[in-house]
Amino acid sequence: MNQFQVIQPSVLLAPYIKQYWFVTMENVVRSSQRLVPFNCVALSFHRGNRTYSSLEDVYLPQSHLYGITSSYTDLVFLGYIDFICIIFQPAGANVFFKMPLNELNNSYVPLDALNDSELNELEQRLNDTADDLTCVELIEQFLFRRIRQFNKYDEKRISV
Repeated sequence: MNQFQVIQPSVLLAPYIKQYWFVTMENVVRSSQRLVPFNCVALSFHRGNRTYSSLEDVYLPQSHLYGITSSYTDLVFLGYIDFICIIFQPAGANVFFKMPLNELNNSYVPLDALNDSELNELEQRLNDTADDLTCVELIEQFLFRRIRQFNKYDEKRISV
């Protein structure tokens, strides 16, 4: 079964979250997908085989946070692919992570390196859950717990 599904966030999270992506592919013969420069931070949970990135010249961590990219990359897939990706609005990730997100530009940071037990728990719960809508519920519960106060002036200025 090959499936690509895009799910929109709840109304309350829409100012911060652009979309949730779910991709499942079985028995993939070695293939690649070119990703163009991406102007949003994303959080990705890979539940299938690892993916190789030509930009980094390494296999990507199973789950990672990645920043804005200024160059394309070719992702190489093989076998079973199953991942969930949270695509943040351009300034949306700032509300959920305390680190300066410009440090993520052109890089993939493994969840382990973030030393964030709540994020690791979310990863485990997503790995144990097959239903996409249940995964969205888990993600949104996590995001609602993480949301922090953000200066409305800065939010409007960044979002314009």
